[in-house]
Amino acid sequence: MLIPIKQNKEIEYWYVMLHLEPQLIEKLLKAENEVRVKEDSKEPFVFLIPFQFLERAISNKTFVPESEGKQQGDGKTPDEVAENNSLRNLLHNFVFIKSTRHEIDKLLDCEWNRSGRLHLHYLRTRDGVPIRLTEKEMSPFISLIVEHRQRFSFRPFGKDTLQQRTVHIKKGLFKDYQASVQEVTQTQDGYKLTLAIPVFNNEFMLTLYECADTDVDIPGGQIDQVLEPYFIQGMEKELFSILRRRIFRRETEQTHRQDQKRLDSYSIFNYLKFDDITKQTHFQALLLLCATLRRDKDNKATLVHELASTLTNPEAPHTDEEAFVTAILFVATRKGTLRKAVKEYHQTHEVTHESLQQLMPLIKEIKTR
Repeated sequence: MLIPIKQNKEIEYWYVMLHLEPQLIEKLLKAENEVRVKEDSKEPFVFLIPFQFLERAISNKTFVPESEGKQQGDGKTPDEVAENNSLRNLLHNFVFIKSTRHEIDKLLDCEWNRSGRLHLHYLRTRDGVPIRLTEKEMSPFISLIVEHRQRFSFRPFGKDTLQQRTVHIKKGLFKDYQASVQEVTQTQDGYKLTLAIPVFNNEFMLTLYECADTDVDIPGGQIDQVLEPYFIQGMEKELFSILRRRIFRRETEQTHRQDQKRLDSYSIFNYLKFDDITKQTHFQALLLLCATLRRDKDNKATLVHELASTLTNPEAPHTDEEAFVTAILFVATRKGTLRKAVKEYHQTHEVTHESLQQLMPLIKEIKTR
């Protein structure tokens, strides 16, 4: 949603403001409202200090250690506590004031602001225009911050998105918003999407669970057709990261536990079938890498047999994809002839396969049997 440049100073909007101290600004705004009520000629300011709401919402909450089982009551997991702390830090100096531009200009000219104690001022666009939000734009923000009606996180705006794939949200708090796809996870219940929605100079990270075509419009086709590559890309990235940590012995107890959870979650996707034989083979190779990293001997043996049978000669690849599968077979079996075949292919062909390029430095570090 674009912010219009022309602004009528007599129409009420939610203006995004910056300040220096959340506790003091709330106290002074309340005092200002008391004055306005006594004068009986001005409407009190409606304002939201999100940091203060978060502070009150979680001040008495603790998290239950994982070893003690499921959460009870108001218990929060360590991840939720960390997410809240991150959100509080980002929103620390924001205040939202609902009023006319004319009234807020008067507020900025009051004694306690002119003295420089808080330096309350507008958050502006690059063109110097104060950023304002309509009630429709502000409502989802209030629902998220105050009512916690949807799981979300919050981060500085500007990080790369997943090939800049955008979707149109069709229902929920952010209906009619455009969002960028950050991460795709496939589950037995459907796709889980992590979306980035720009909000003033930051962005929300929203998670949509069991996402279907009724939830989002995706340019380029149905949700299954468009999101398959993103799921495979994310899975491959995770598996390569785990493999890299194993090879260079960079694991800690914490990362080992996290890696095992990720591997367990990927291992259940053996039911997925792709129409394209190349995609299916590539996906099976990733499942083999997953089984190898999990030390799942039964699945590993089955997948080694299936993948070897799909290649005419696994020790003489003819395409980048065959070389990629051969490299994965080497990781699983540690057969020196397989690594030799991949290295020879890499030396004699102009490799454009990104997955193979990322895998080559890793397989060179693995010892053969």
